Order: sequence, then structure tokens, then C-alpha cells
Amino acid sequence: MRLNCARSRLTLCAAALMALVLAAPVRADRASTQERDRAVRRLMREHLETNLMLWWLEHSPDWQYGGFLLELDRYGRPRRGRKMLVTQTRQIWSFARLWRAGYRDPRLREAAERGLDFLEEHFWDEEHEGWFLRTDRAGEPTQTQKSTYAHAFVIFAGAEYYRAFGDERGLQVAERTFRVLEEHAADPDHVGYFNEFRRDWSPPRWGGRTKSMNTQLHLMEALAELYRATGDEVHAQRLREILDAMVENAYLPEHRVCLEYFGPDWTPVTEGRAGWRNRHTSYGHNVEFAWLMQEAVEVLDLPPEPYREIGLALVDRALESAWEPMTGALYNAGPLEGRATDHQVSWWPQAESLVALDWAWRTTGEERYLTALERQARWVVDHQADGVYGGWWDTLAPDGTVIGPRKAHEWHGAYHEVRGVLKVAEDVWNDGENRAESRP
Repeated sequence: MRLNCARSRLTLCAAALMALVLAAPVRADRASTQERDRAVRRLMREHLETNLMLWWLEHSPDWQYGGFLLELDRYGRPRRGRKMLVTQTRQIWSFARLWRAGYRDPRLREAAERGLDFLEEHFWDEEHEGWFLRTDRAGEPTQTQKSTYAHAFVIFAGAEYYRAFGDERGLQVAERTFRVLEEHAADPDHVGYFNEFRRDWSPPRWGGRTKSMNTQLHLMEALAELYRATGDEVHAQRLREILDAMVENAYLPEHRVCLEYFGPDWTPVTEGRAGWRNRHTSYGHNVEFAWLMQEAVEVLDLPPEPYREIGLALVDRALESAWEPMTGALYNAGPLEGRATDHQVSWWPQAESLVALDWAWRTTGEERYLTALERQARWVVDHQADGVYGGWWDTLAPDGTVIGPRKAHEWHGAYHEVRGVLKVAEDVWNDGENRAESRP
């Protein structure tokens, strides 16, 4: 009984604080918020340099076989050696992106180069084209099916590798992968790409003709990077098609959230597990779409206003329904209407929330977004991160208790946290410092 009363009081306190955070928009006085803005960026920069970058550099590269180890315990010790296309390419992207940001630790470049070597040597399917999904530690394929989602990250990594190092090999990998998807995964009748395939690109028995918001989202991200690198109008056309399809079909304006699963013609799936998922929403995906949409719009040079409106609506709904204002944590998921029901705090929605809140603050100048960004950043540093051994915990309870103690696995690599922290940290250089001279 006492516990229930305590929970009720906590809920009331959280609701009151939430009401303050989400009060009528107030544009902050620049002089009063400038130091707060700089402080949160300094905090993220320090966290990146003293925790995240060192953790991933010291524990992730597999210097014996090549590629990356992504089954790590709290101390960075490998639990398994299997390798997955999604996280192998995300690691390449992360190390290349840090290099392009001005960090010149030679291990960054070496790890990215060895990662690309391992990818080309062991993941490429010479017989049927495309990339295998999983290998063992030495690179022997163990799962040969093809995943469009995973191929998106090959494009993303290859384009970033090219931009960071000026090496044409990265661009060749990205463009080859785009061509393979166009040939085998693109829907010939409707916009978008199907999700899963057998090794020979035939559809699997179940789910082969579905489309997911998550797959299209990361194809959108990858195509934006590819178009930046190539200027090819075909890449721009596919990017615009996916952006439009996501806005028109995945986004629900009446709920200010996104659906996840669709049939070929973008009709929402209503049956089975996918149908159940469509009665719920992922707040991590919602805020990720909120800011990734803006990058696509910028690359395509589109009028930003309608997309900003959608992005802010997604961020506001997440703040109202899934954000814990007393701590700054973002919950995982919930129904299309009402509050979040999955109160676990996973690593990746926190990273996406950092970027989305930063974008909302910079776009509107409304102090409530800066306040939320500050609290989200403090949660990341004080709770999501392991301040003793480095890295981010996989999953926490709302009070910060660790319930998922792994630091890395085949879905949890450097990508989300490095990307999120770096995007906020980079704005610290707007005060005129020379990043190339002052960074290692």
C-alpha cells in the first residue's frame, strides 16, 4: 500500500513537472541561455572524448581477424565472436565519422579500413550479389539471407568512408549496394523497398512482401549521405520518393506518431504480430524520424516549413507521452493514444532524443526544448553511461537501475550513441574555435 502511494505521488510530481516543461512556447532570451547551450555541448564533447570514443576504440576492433567484436560485457571482454552486417557497417561509419569530425587518432582510420576490408572479403556474396547477414568471427558466412535494412547501412558506411578519407573504394561499395537494391529489393509497382529475402533474393516464406518504417527510415538516411557524396539525381529521386511515402503513410497526424509495418501499397498491416505492433508506436523511431527528415529536406533543398511542423509534432508527442521530466529519460514505446507503457530505457532512443531535442531547440529557440535537452544529456552521462569502465548500458529502469548490463551486442554498436553525442557536441565549435587544431 505504501509503495502504491509513493508511486502515485511520484506520478503526480512527474505530471506537474511535465506540465511546466510543456508550457506555452516561450522564446528564450539569447543572453540568458547562451551559456546553458554551450555547457550542454561541452558536456557532450567531454563525454565523447573521455568515454565513448575510447571505449569503442579499445574494445571493438578485432585486430586478429578483422572487422569488429560486438558481443561485449561490462569490461569490454568479448562474449562471442559472431559478426553481423548491420553492426559491422555501423562501426565503419562511426570511426570514419569521428575522423571526419576532426579526430586524428590513427586507430580510427585503421579500424575503419580493416572493417571495410573484412566486409568486402567475407560478407559479399559472389554468386548472387548482395551482402550476407552474419558470419562467424573469422568471416565464414553463417546466415546467408539478405536484409534490405542491413544493406542500407552498407550504403551509409561506404558513403561516409568516402567523405572521411577521400577513398573511392567506399563510394564504390555504396553505389554497388544501391544498384543491387534497385535490382532485387525495390518494389516495381509502388514506392519503397521490401524487407527480407533468401540468399538468391527470392522472397522468404513469411513477410517477404512487407515494408517497414524502420527499413525505409534508414534507407532515407543512407540515400541522403549517398546523394551528398555523388550528386546523382537518381539517388535524389529515390530519397524524395521515400521521404514523401513516409510523410504520407507512416506518419499519423491525428496521433503525432508513426506506424511501423505496411503492405506493398503502404496499406498498414492489421493482422498478426505486425498488426499488434501497428497498434503501438516506438518513440525512439518517432524522434529519429523527426530529425532525419530534416536532413533529407536540407539535402534535397526542399521548403522546410511543413517538415519542421511534423518534426516538432513528433518531438512534442514524445515529450508528452514517453519522456520522464524528473530524470530526462525517454521510454521505449506505447499505444497510439495515451502514455507510454514500455518503461524500459534503452540506449538508442536516448541518443535519438538528444539530436531531436537539439534540433527542436535550435529551430524554434523555445527554452522548453533546451531544458529537455539539458536533462536528456545529464541522464546520458549520469545513468546511461558507465562512468567506471566506459560505454553505455544497454537497458535501464526508470530510476537508473541497470537491467541490461551488456555494453554491446549485434544490434548495439557505436552508431546511435556516437552519432547522437557528436551531433550535439559539434555545435560547440560555433564560437569560433578551430576544431582541426584543437582536437587530437
